[in-house]
Amino acid sequence: MISDEKGRLMSLPVWVDFMRTDWERRVKLDLPGTRDDLRRWGIQLVDGMHLVLYTEDADAEGRIDDLVTVGTVRYDDDEGRWAAEIDWEKLGHVSELPPDEARRYRDGRPGLDP
Repeated sequence: MISDEKGRLMSLPVWVDFMRTDWERRVKLDLPGTRDDLRRWGIQLVDGMHLVLYTEDADAEGRIDDLVTVGTVRYDDDEGRWAAEIDWEKLGHVSELPPDEARRYRDGRPGLDP
């Protein structure tokens, strides 16, 4: 789930490359596309905050069906960078979300027509 107890997205969707991880399998938050989304949404990273993270994907017919999950932001003092801890078991496609949650995600995702 990518929403809080009140049904709001944990954050507006932030693009990440789920293949770019550190030694602890945390997703790096310093790639240009990630920084662009953080700047677009005015998000200042704080240790422990939750972010909705996504990367583009498609179904077998080529329809957009992003991979999405929630990450917990952590600052790595050794590397001097921000990363997000994620539960890899909860990484899934938007099509697997409840309909209301999928709609909220699509409404907030840059580059998609609501």
